[in-house]
Amino acid sequence: MNQNQSLQEVIRFISAKLNISEVEVAPFIEFPPEKSMGEYAFPCFILAKKLKTSPQKIAESLAEGFFPTEFLKEVKVVGGYLNFFVQRENYIKDILSSVLKEGGAFGKSDEGKGKMVVIDYSSPNIAKPFSIGHLRSTIIGQALANLFRSASYKVVGINHIGDWGTQFGKQIVALKKFGSVEDLKNAKDPIVYLFDLYVKFHKEAEKNPSLEDEAREMFAKTERGDKEATELRDLLVDYSLKAFNKTYKRLGIEFTHTRGESYYADKVEPAFKKIEKLTEVRESEGALVIDLDSYGLTPLLLKKRDGTTLYATRDLTALFDRFEEFNFNQMLYVVGQEQTLHFNQLFSALEKMKIQWVNRCHHIPFGMIRFKDKKMSTREGNVIFLEQVLDEAKKRAKDAIEKKNPELKDKDEVAEAVGTGAVIFNDLSQRMIKDVIFDWDQMLNFEGDTGPYLQYTCARISSIIKKSGSNIKEIDWSRIQDDESFQIVRALEQIPIAISNATKAYEPSILCSALLFVASAFNTFYHKHRVIQEDKNVESARLALLKAVLYSLKNGLQILNIKAPEEM
Repeated sequence: MNQNQSLQEVIRFISAKLNISEVEVAPFIEFPPEKSMGEYAFPCFILAKKLKTSPQKIAESLAEGFFPTEFLKEVKVVGGYLNFFVQRENYIKDILSSVLKEGGAFGKSDEGKGKMVVIDYSSPNIAKPFSIGHLRSTIIGQALANLFRSASYKVVGINHIGDWGTQFGKQIVALKKFGSVEDLKNAKDPIVYLFDLYVKFHKEAEKNPSLEDEAREMFAKTERGDKEATELRDLLVDYSLKAFNKTYKRLGIEFTHTRGESYYADKVEPAFKKIEKLTEVRESEGALVIDLDSYGLTPLLLKKRDGTTLYATRDLTALFDRFEEFNFNQMLYVVGQEQTLHFNQLFSALEKMKIQWVNRCHHIPFGMIRFKDKKMSTREGNVIFLEQVLDEAKKRAKDAIEKKNPELKDKDEVAEAVGTGAVIFNDLSQRMIKDVIFDWDQMLNFEGDTGPYLQYTCARISSIIKKSGSNIKEIDWSRIQDDESFQIVRALEQIPIAISNATKAYEPSILCSALLFVASAFNTFYHKHRVIQEDKNVESARLALLKAVLYSLKNGLQILNIKAPEEM
């Protein structure tokens, strides 16, 4: 936990009184929701059982030993809590000085220094358009990568593209039977062309089931290194990556490695032999499986009857390879909650093999995306292309900008940033495990709990600072003792803590809530106080306050992968 002077004094006081370490105390310090309850609270309920007395009496006993300090003014017992009140001027000076000094680094820490985290995210399927279904993994994975980097972890982001398996055999068969390489090269949108062929394959397979056998045989050829099958696979991969990279650029997504399942093709057999040495692999109806009865799970299928491998086999292969290459402290899979069984099987199989590092592997599940507005359906049926969503977001953002600021320069660029930011924040601001509802009016609201609201707050502050033309020099902190300024500082204090907690919990929504708290506190201040004024001491102090807010919001948005335009 990142700690300012006031918080450190609270932790030291409780630690000394209870004779327990500061590390044990720190996680239990709370921030009361009401200013009448002070700035910090320690819940004494956690000690009631150990001390065999009521939380109220524990709080009263702690309060008896308190004396005011440079940063703490008084304590009050409220129910089973011991609430701390700060010396306002010293508190404000300490936190704002820290924010202004750290600037673009505000909120960052060295908690993960010397540690490695590998994150597997996005992972779209080759020869299919980048659909809305892959949006959540992509956005959440990038946000987690940024969070871990902000905590000084070395981060390896892997895009594990789907370029292997029977579904890939279907793509090749579809191209050979219903299309041609020449038509693919001349297609206006090669990916849509390939997707249409894939849809046709499934329709034809309903009438002619033998197509499924052809697809399985084509994949088997690919696994054996057949020249034609391999060349066609490489061609489909090339076209797909070009299309994916266009979308990734719009979203600001970056990976350390883009490695499809095919990357591990020559590593599967050595991995399979390793698995056979580490645990029992038995035959079941011609297939090879690992029994997981003792874990309350169905068997993990490793090889089909025809000898071809499955997703689980390749995932285990990839895990062995990644640990050998990166020696990770954490391995995160940002994959939808519908794959929970798969990862339970995967990790249980590793545990059965007595792999010591299995507890470093985590599945980060998330809910689905649902549209409130059904107008986003397309001629392709249930598939909603991500490019369509981003284009729609940009169009709606531009319409809003035209009404709000018709004279704005670079409207297209700003609309792209606002539209994309709205999509990203709408996703990340909700708990990952919950389904995300796409409500265009809500997510593009400049006055709601949205990405555009945060972006507009940044633009408003930038405009005030630019208009002032003042250089902040000597700051008289006594000039910003009002309640509204104080609430801003309280919100700023929680940004580094929110970043730390969001990282540990794999939950970006924690940071989103903290940023909204800062923006709300600023806008309350803005409607009550003038910044630019004749009293330059007051103006300088308020500009310092605004600059601190701008640092915190911009840094937070950057972690979420959202741009903050200077003007809107």
